[in-house]
Amino acid sequence: MLGQIADVFAAFSQDAGHYQFFIPVLIAMTDIELIHQFVQAHRLHESIPVDLAPLYDIYDVREVDFSNAIQGFCYASKRHTVIGINAHLHPYMRRAVLCHEVAHDLLRHPNSLYLRSVNESRYRYLEARAQQGAAVMLVPDRLLRLIDAHSISIPKLENYLQVPAELIELRLKML
Repeated sequence: MLGQIADVFAAFSQDAGHYQFFIPVLIAMTDIELIHQFVQAHRLHESIPVDLAPLYDIYDVREVDFSNAIQGFCYASKRHTVIGINAHLHPYMRRAVLCHEVAHDLLRHPNSLYLRSVNESRYRYLEARAQQGAAVMLVPDRLLRLIDAHSISIPKLENYLQVPAELIELRLKML
C-alpha cells in the first residue's frame, strides 16, 4: 500500500514541480516510522549488539554461495518470504544485508532486478531507503548519543554493534 501511495505522489510530483521535494520527505518519514514500529514490536534494540534472532523466526533466511557481485536478495510470495545472504560476506556485513533485505520486505519494494532494468533512479531510491531501514534496525538511537557525549569513535561502535561503519555513519546523518 505504501508503495502505491509513493507511486501516486511520484506521478503527482512530476506534474506539479514545486511539490517534488516535499512529498518524498513525507513518504520517507512514514518508511522510517514503519521500521521503528517493527523494531519495537520485535524488541530488536533490547540487547547490544542487536539480536537478530526474531528475524530468523519471521523470515526463511538462507546463506547462499553467491559471487562477490551479489550481497543478498528478498523474494516474497503470498505464503512466506525468503532472504538470501551471500555466505562469503564478513559477519558484520551479513547482519547489515539481512536487515537491508528485511527493510525491502517491510517497505513492500517491488522486484528490484526488474525495476532496475526499467527505472534506474527509482531502483537507487529504493536501495537507499532499504539501507536506511537497515541502519535504523542495527544502530539504536541511544548508542548514537555516546559518540558525542563520551567521544566514542565509530570504529569502536562498529565492533560493539557488529555492523559496518558505513551504517553507523548513515544513521548519524539521519538524525
